Amino acid sequence: MSEILINQVVVPPSPPQANYLSVYGIANELYVMGPSGVSAVVRGVTGVGVQGVTGAGSAIRLFSWVITAPAVGGIPGPQVAEAHTAQRISSYVTTAATTATFNVEHRAAIGSAGSDLLAADQVAGTTGASATALQLTGVAADDWLWLDISAVSATPPAALVVTLKTTV
Repeated sequence: MSEILINQVVVPPSPPQANYLSVYGIANELYVMGPSGVSAVVRGVTGVGVQGVTGAGSAIRLFSWVITAPAVGGIPGPQVAEAHTAQRISSYVTTAATTATFNVEHRAAIGSAGSDLLAADQVAGTTGASATALQLTGVAADDWLWLDISAVSATPPAALVVTLKTTV
């Protein structure tokens, strides 16, 4: 791995150019500026990595499952890297006159029993369903998410889509 030292000041372009990223350096730091004019700094001598900008919505995380031909059973989801607060579960199915009933769980270990985020299972239909009154909102760092499908209509839907909205 090579080390690059930035010792000169390069003035950022003004105004920012549409569809271009501008890269410039100031005192051992490398900056990348997008079309919006917002810059992110890649730390120089004292650090490694990219420090992004913060703002509205930066703490929101979405986890989605898209299940073709859903059936009763469990569908593993991702392991979260940090503590999350669950805020909403939304869902829909893609086939008219069909439904799928489910809950989202979090599990401390992938093979262990989980805890439901919703007090009662959500029923997904073609017009969609959404719940913000969750019985359990805390998801600890390193927990696993799990989609537990408890029922599908007699004619199963072509697809079930579920999204869990969280904040960190």
